[in-house]
Amino acid sequence: SMAVADVSSFDKAVKMNTVVGNELRLILPERATVNIYSVEGRLISSNRVNSGEAIDTSKMSKGNYIVTVDNGQAKVSRKVIKK
Repeated sequence: SMAVADVSSFDKAVKMNTVVGNELRLILPERATVNIYSVEGRLISSNRVNSGEAIDTSKMSKGNYIVTVDNGQAKVSRKVIKK
């Protein structure tokens, strides 16, 4: 079972640029699955990434997206804006 403190510490450890141009750069505590969803809930991109890696967002349309980061035990979401 997972404690709330585990989710909270994972949430604080996940860093990303929330306004993106051609890439979404991530700082993660460990390798994780990063999914990008449209505001309608459609999955746009799914990637396994390590800390410091970037996801190419150059083909995505301008607008708002939801990014989820899941390490298998905790999951956090962030809203990002594609310019």
